[in-house]
Amino acid sequence: MIEERAVIHIKNLSYTYPGFEKPALRDLSFTIRAGEHAVLLGANGSGKSTLLSCLNGLVKPPAGCVSVYGMDPCDEAALPEIRRRLGTVTQNPDDQIISSVVEEDIAFGPENLGLDRETIQSRVEKALKLCYLTELRSRSPQFLSGGERQRLALAGTLAMDTETVILDEAVSMLDPAGRDNFLSLVEQLNARGKTILQVTHSLEETFRYRRCLVLNEGALVFDGEPRDLLERQDLEDWGFVLPRPLKALRLLAESLGNFRLNSLDPAAVAETVCRILGASGHRKGPAKAPAGQVPAGQAPAEKSPAPQGPWLPAGAPAGLGTIRFEAASYRYLAETDFAARGMDHVSFELNPLPGKGLVMALIGKSGSGKSTVLKHINALLLPSEGRVLVAGQDTLDKKTRLSSLRLKAALAVQSPETALFARYVADDMALGPANAGLRGAELLERVKGAMEKSGLPFTEFADRETRSLSGGEKRRAAIAGVVAMESDILLLDEPLAALDGFHQEKILALIEEFRRTGKTVVISTHSMETAVLADVVGIMADGTLAAYGAPREIFGRLWDPQWGLELPWTVALARRLEEAGFPLPGVPLTAEELAALITGFAGAAPAASGGGRGEESRSPAREAAREAARGAAREAAREAAREAAREAAREAAREAAREAAREAAREAAPEAARDLGKRRRRRKTGTEFFRNVTLGQFLDRPSALRNLGGGVKLLFLTAASAAVMTGPPPFVPLGLLVLTLAAGYFAGKVGPRHLLRGLIPIIPWILIIIGLQLIYPFPEDTSQVIVEVYGVLITVKKLTRAGSLMLRLAAMTALLSLYSALTPLRETLAAFNALLSRFAPWGLPARDISLAAGIALRFVPVLTEEAERIVTAQLSRGGKKNSRRMIFSIIVPLLLRTMERSERLTRAILLRLYGYKKPRGP
Repeated sequence: MIEERAVIHIKNLSYTYPGFEKPALRDLSFTIRAGEHAVLLGANGSGKSTLLSCLNGLVKPPAGCVSVYGMDPCDEAALPEIRRRLGTVTQNPDDQIISSVVEEDIAFGPENLGLDRETIQSRVEKALKLCYLTELRSRSPQFLSGGERQRLALAGTLAMDTETVILDEAVSMLDPAGRDNFLSLVEQLNARGKTILQVTHSLEETFRYRRCLVLNEGALVFDGEPRDLLERQDLEDWGFVLPRPLKALRLLAESLGNFRLNSLDPAAVAETVCRILGASGHRKGPAKAPAGQVPAGQAPAEKSPAPQGPWLPAGAPAGLGTIRFEAASYRYLAETDFAARGMDHVSFELNPLPGKGLVMALIGKSGSGKSTVLKHINALLLPSEGRVLVAGQDTLDKKTRLSSLRLKAALAVQSPETALFARYVADDMALGPANAGLRGAELLERVKGAMEKSGLPFTEFADRETRSLSGGEKRRAAIAGVVAMESDILLLDEPLAALDGFHQEKILALIEEFRRTGKTVVISTHSMETAVLADVVGIMADGTLAAYGAPREIFGRLWDPQWGLELPWTVALARRLEEAGFPLPGVPLTAEELAALITGFAGAAPAASGGGRGEESRSPAREAAREAARGAAREAAREAAREAAREAAREAAREAAREAAREAAREAAPEAARDLGKRRRRRKTGTEFFRNVTLGQFLDRPSALRNLGGGVKLLFLTAASAAVMTGPPPFVPLGLLVLTLAAGYFAGKVGPRHLLRGLIPIIPWILIIIGLQLIYPFPEDTSQVIVEVYGVLITVKKLTRAGSLMLRLAAMTALLSLYSALTPLRETLAAFNALLSRFAPWGLPARDISLAAGIALRFVPVLTEEAERIVTAQLSRGGKKNSRRMIFSIIVPLLLRTMERSERLTRAILLRLYGYKKPRGP
């Protein structure tokens, strides 16, 4: 019998995917009760996402094994009610986004619930505010960053106000501040009575929850409290790797006998440590100002000069791993209504010593410009101002072969599912090396080695379909594709996101191997614990490079809370101790450094507090241990003082060198720009083509046309389209084109540039059709021959036909773009419903037809986005822009992606309760 108030009850659940022998879930049994806040942990591939799919009916579990609010997900009739009460946020945000405008997407679920307009708007406003999307409410999801899309998926589920929320790695792409804000929001929802089941592989988040469930290879191996889980010694056996905070706490527990693991919060840990240090009789120093505040009478720290490390000074001859930005700026979708700053006057230089590797970490909030910098190094983007030089080559110079440059600077993009387009894993891994000219056995060995290094055993994954990979496996596959290229520069965009601890360590070891073999590695990351391992750290804030230096400088004297970032856990704890009057010598970046400094600081502290100060505490062995600890503390303090002196001695020279480099760059940049202007300046990389699709882009601007009813606009569109296609040329199409452009400009506040920009993507097809019309001999054509080209007669009638076609296409493009700009998707659906509902008595499924029409409109930018992703993935790995092979290779992946997106869109629509009917009351 199912327990009372059980939200989820699972008994003896096992599940194996069709075509697979190994079960994804094995004999699971547990219950989630109303109001619980539980977390489901496990390594990649442990069965977490499969379990969630069994709960919401996306996967059909065996009958009788799963109960959700007393209903079986195997019962199709029960699924709408289950999904009304059980909201789901999936692992990949693109799997949930339906509409072409942010606020429309959030409103989709509440509309399906049949709520009144005021309630829907109230929920949308609340979700926008909670997920920090208010300023992006009118933007297309196509133009959102990865973190912004994830927040949109969260907002869409929150707006449905379900009793239970299940979150599948819902914060994996958020920056630390965004993650903490969202997890705090989830805690507030739980405090208000909502049941929460959250999936993660992060042990660091466990203390936020009251109950932890751990899956290992599909089986439930732990069900209990967070502290009991973290104190277990066999976590590694379940695929976990101890995060640095937990590792530091275990080291402290070993050295401070009465230290108990109760929280990972730096403030709580600092309080415990201070209590132990105080109990030992250690004398406190004066309390320090909180982090980010300068004590009275003390001058603020100066900004950092160029850090020292294994690289050459600015202005030295450029090597293969050299990267140089000279006041580089970039605006996304410049001169459009969706223009946004991506990078603003960024300047830095990396020039490794010959044979020496170098790792740079870019950190910053979501949308701060980290990915933009990486795409400029890979030459997927070109600066609108300033210059970017990679291996001594200017990306703006048309003499630079971008395909060759990208083979030298390989990029693993942020969203791995967008980088995998071949059907099978090994084929995708082979793309970059094949573009570099490898063939046969050499290519096979390169691919095999890259897969093994990235945690994808060749024999197991080579013939797997890329679409069957889990989120973590796709991440590793994207990295393996870059590793296989053996480039001098490797660019890794969020390489550890969505990976469990074991595979994170594997990727970090791979990065360290790159450094040892003399490669330059630039990574973007939200993880401060990863950034401390780099040689140099760059802080991105609102598109600018706010700070640049060695990790101890950045996380020490240069740290600025206004960046909106979190300190590494070890540094945050040290700051808390300093504020409490127990300053540690130096900036501890690792768990071992932190534990050694605290242990040395404690000095003669007893192993256990309260009593026990007899003869045992004065034993020679214990006294020797204390003396060793005191000696270690004194040596650490002396080393910190020596390092400070050395740093002070170097600082003036470094600042002078950097100022000289800046001055040289300022003088050289205009001259270089003039030299480049005399030559041919590159303006396109091959991806701009896809940014000209305007069909489906809604512009939320108050205007007379925007205020018209959806039905009226749809009627005008239908009538005008019919006139354009059937009216006698040239006057009717030309007249309607001029009228559309004028109406858009004066009554709709939509300029001609936006309305006609949609012609650009179809120009190649237009030219092909016009060419065929000019070549084809029309028998009835007796008009005057203007010219004869290789036996082909170009007549007045043929030119008239071609001109008429151009006018009709231009007019139709302008009409559809104007309608899209003025009419949100939900208004279109409502208009279709109103029009078709008149035929409902005859059995016409009006809402289904209207939704299909809306999805078709949504699919125009979706397919454009997919095509852009495929081309971007091919170009980033050395593909040639005009290669016939590359153009042909778009077709099959695009068809496969279309099928996948269709399936995902169908699932998203079902999870968001399309077609839901309220159960009738008694």
